[in-house]
Amino acid sequence: MAKEYYIRQSTQEEKPLKIDWTVSLPGTVTVSSLAYTHTPPSGAAATFSHDVSAAPITWTYSPVGLVVGSHTLDIVATTSNALISPSVRFVIIVPY
Repeated sequence: MAKEYYIRQSTQEEKPLKIDWTVSLPGTVTVSSLAYTHTPPSGAAATFSHDVSAAPITWTYSPVGLVVGSHTLDIVATTSNALISPSVRFVIIVPY
C-alpha cells in the first residue's frame, strides 16, 4: 500500500514535494534511481526517472502550472541492492 499525502494547490502555485529515504535505508544500501508517474485529470499518465548519486537521498519536485482537477504522483526508489521501495503517492488537488 502506498503512503499517501494530499495537497491543495492552485494553478499558479509552486509547492516543492520532498521525500527523504536516508533514514529508511540500512547501512551500506543507497538509492540508485527514482521513477515517478504523473497522472493528470485527463488520465494520460507520463512516467519519468532519474539517477541518484549523492546522500542524503532526497527527491524534490515542484509542480507548477497544473490544470484544474486531481493529479496523482506515484514515486518509487530502486536501491543499490536491487530492491524497490514502497511507493509514495501525492494526490494534488487543484481547485482553481
